[in-house]
Amino acid sequence: MLFRILYLIVVAYLIFLFQDYKLTEKIIFFVLFAGIIFFVDLYIIHKVDFYKILTFCILLFSFSASFFFFVSLIGINKDISFPHYYKQVVILLGSLLIFYISLSIGFSSKYFKKDIPLEKEKTSSLDYLMDTSAIIDGRIISLAKTNILPKSLVIPQFVIRELQLIADSSSAEKRQRGRLGLDNIKKMKASDDVSIKITTEDNNAKDVDSKLLKMAKKHGCKIVTTDFNLVQVAKLEGAGIININQISSVLKSAFNPGDKVRVFIVKKGNNSGQGVGYLEDETMIVIEGAEKFINSKKNVVITYYNQSETGKIAFGKLIEQS
Repeated sequence: MLFRILYLIVVAYLIFLFQDYKLTEKIIFFVLFAGIIFFVDLYIIHKVDFYKILTFCILLFSFSASFFFFVSLIGINKDISFPHYYKQVVILLGSLLIFYISLSIGFSSKYFKKDIPLEKEKTSSLDYLMDTSAIIDGRIISLAKTNILPKSLVIPQFVIRELQLIADSSSAEKRQRGRLGLDNIKKMKASDDVSIKITTEDNNAKDVDSKLLKMAKKHGCKIVTTDFNLVQVAKLEGAGIININQISSVLKSAFNPGDKVRVFIVKKGNNSGQGVGYLEDETMIVIEGAEKFINSKKNVVITYYNQSETGKIAFGKLIEQS
C-alpha cells in the first residue's frame, strides 16, 4: 500500500510539471491514471497470467507507436489534433503504467518464489487428496499397487499436523492411531508403488474436513477417505470423493472367521468383560473376556467379520493359554 501511495505522489508531481494544461485537466489526468492503477492492481496483476500481461503490453506499445507514426506521417495539425495535443501526457502516463506493471510483477510472490517452485504447490484435478482416516488406514498402499488409485497422492500439511496432534494425545488409543498414520506416510514415501506430494496450500475453513472439501471443490480433485460422515457431506456439497471402505466392500475380506491373530487390547468394550483392539488393517475387534487384559497382547480367534461402506468391525474370543 505504501508503494502505491508513493508511486501516485510521484505521478502527480510529474503531471503537474506540465505547463501547457489547465489545472482541471491535470486533475482529470491524475484521477484517470489512479483509476487505471487501481483496476490493473486489483483485477489484472493478481488474476491474469504473466505471459498474457506481457503480450498485452507489447501489443499496446506496438499499436501506440504505429498510431503516432501514422498521425505524424499524414501531417495532422498538432495545434488542433487531439492525439498531438495530449501526446506528451499519453506517452508519459503510458510509460508510467507499463513501469508500474513491471514493478508489481517483479515484487509479486505469485510469479517469483525463491523457496518452493509453483509446480510443487499446485494441486490439479488429477490429484487425489488424502484425509487423516485414509492415511491411518493400512490398505492405501495395497490399493495403489493394484492401480485402483492413482500413484500420485497429495497430503496437505494441515492433515499431517492433525496426525501429529493425534499422536501426542493423552489417549493411548488415539496415540496409537496417530503414530500409525505417521508411519504410513513414511512407508508411502519409501514405496515405489505410490508417489506422495506434500502441499502447503491451506484455506480459512474451520476444520480439516472443511478445508479438504473447499480444496477439492476449488481444484476439481477427489478426496480419499474412510470417514463415512465426510463421504455424505461431500456428496451433498458436490465434491469428489473416493470411499476406501466402498472399494474394499466389493473385494475379498482381509480377515475371515476362524483366522487367528495377535491383538493389543487398548480399552474395555460396551458390554461387561469385553476388550477392544485393532487388527493390522485398523479394523476394530471386540473380544469376549478380554477386559482384564487391557494394555497387553493376546492371541485371538476371529468369530465374525463384517465389512461395508460404513466401515469394518470384527468380533473374536481369546485363545486359551495365550
